[in-house]
Parts: sequence; C-alpha cells; structure tokens
Amino acid sequence: MQNVMTEAISFRSNPDAALALFNEQGFFIEQDVLSHEQCDRVIAATRSLPNALNGDFRPQMNVHKMDAVFYEVMSLPAIVRVMDLLVGGEAFGLQSQLFMNPPDRMGMGVHQDNYFVEAPDGAFASAWTALVDVEKSNGGLYGYPGIHKAGRRPVREVLDKANAGITYERTDTLSEETDIPDGLDRVDVRIPRGAVLFLHGDFPHGSYRNMSDGHRYALLNTYIRAGEPFRRGNTGRREQVPVRGIAAADFVARFEGQDV
Repeated sequence: MQNVMTEAISFRSNPDAALALFNEQGFFIEQDVLSHEQCDRVIAATRSLPNALNGDFRPQMNVHKMDAVFYEVMSLPAIVRVMDLLVGGEAFGLQSQLFMNPPDRMGMGVHQDNYFVEAPDGAFASAWTALVDVEKSNGGLYGYPGIHKAGRRPVREVLDKANAGITYERTDTLSEETDIPDGLDRVDVRIPRGAVLFLHGDFPHGSYRNMSDGHRYALLNTYIRAGEPFRRGNTGRREQVPVRGIAAADFVARFEGQDV
C-alpha cells in the first residue's frame, strides 16, 4: 500500500503533463486551490446546514443551492478550467455534496462515481476539495490507480451496514461496493487542506473510518460535459449547473424557499 500526493506537476504550470497523469492513474491532486481563509469560510457555512444542526452529520446534498459560499467553490475558475480538460469540452456543474464526517464515523465503501451518474465515458468527473488536511487517520481516501481504464465495474452487496445506528438506503456506497479484482494494491491518497482531488468518473475509491478527534470536512462537486445525458437520481436530483458568468448570490437566490 502506498501513500500518494502529487506535488511536482500542476495544471497551472504544466496542464499537458497533469492531464496525462490524470488519464494514467485516474486521479490528480492539485495543490493550493483554496486558501486556508477560504476553507474556513466553507467550514463556517457548513455548520448551518440541516445535517449539522440536527447532529447526525450525514453528507449534505446539493449545498451549492443553499449558500453562495458553496457555489463559489463549484464555479471557481481554477477548478472549472481543469474540468473543461477532464470532460473534453465545456464543463457544467452537476451536483455537490458536503462531507462533515465526525469522529468515529465509518468511511465510504469502494465505488465509482459514474456508477450513479451513468454519463457517457469521458464526459463526467469529480472535484473533491479538502477543507482540512485529510489522511488515513481522519478518514482519508484510498483507491486503485489505472482500473478506471476498464470502465464501470460490477458491484457487490455489503451485508454489514451498521454505522452509529444510522440506516442507509440500498443505493448507499456502504451497502454496495465496486467489485475489485483480487491481487490489486490500493493506494492511500493524502490531500492537504485547500487542495483538490480530481477524480475520473470510473476511478474506484473509498475512505477510512475517522479515527481522529475532529471532523473531516470535504466538499465534493461533480461536473459533466455540456449537453450530455446523465441519471438525475431521486436523492441526488442532479441537473446541469452553469458555472460561468453568474454571481454566487444571484444563483443561490433562485432556490430560496425550495426543497433542494
């Protein structure tokens, strides 16, 4: 098992090399996309989300419609420019998810993001922003580099769904996992605060239990090439989101009073 953090190559300084590495391993870590101050702003907004106020700290869906600070990250030019490259055209936002994993919360099962979205090959990718330093001890991610090249894999049911008394739906990645071939080494992915982990839609990944005494905050935004089909989902409620030329406050105002 390895611990991976890409440092020498950047989409800012060498986009061709960064894209080649992303295509080879299925993920890429871009350093210093958000400042510590920006991370603090996002975490502060997180504490007002319904799943924080009710104390269960389950992932909160579609936060880009709830507070301008989340949409600001989804539409951040430094992220959108990379997404244009990764999806092979003009990228639109699709969905957001805020992770607030408290101490002792178990991790996510191994999954491929595009298993849920069902977008065409190469038209969908994810941006996972670490709002705190993320490593194995506090619920860090792991994955299987190179497996994304084979496309979507079958899933298997996981019988043990217990997690602090919370009941999960069958579509949760804790009850279904991607079937990984025997003999493959997984790699641990360490992501410093403010960095973005770019994920190919078919990159199999999961996360560890949070064994620290603090919350592991991370913001996931997903993107799709303009005009491509995708699965909306009853829970995800995915829809194409413009990420250019709209003020964050104006965008969020569209959803005031709605169930998002």
